[in-house]
Amino acid sequence: MVDAWANADARALEAELQYEKTQDSVFASILLPRLIDERNRVMADRIADIARSGPKSFVAVGALHLVGKDGIVERLRRRGFTVRQL
Repeated sequence: MVDAWANADARALEAELQYEKTQDSVFASILLPRLIDERNRVMADRIADIARSGPKSFVAVGALHLVGKDGIVERLRRRGFTVRQL
């Protein structure tokens, strides 16, 4: 996961997240939805509010929150925001 993050390899990060979601474990069934999915929704809402408050914004979040159709990046893009990696 660290190599994927360091190389900006979103596909590898998403593959790691999807793999973890398929595991038969408490982590996959209870913790992942709370730690990733629910927090993505909340963080995307807060980031949208921050972005509306001024012309430029900088936000840092954990790498697994960025990828996937329900990740923060896609949630913000669906709202019309432009998101770019620095």
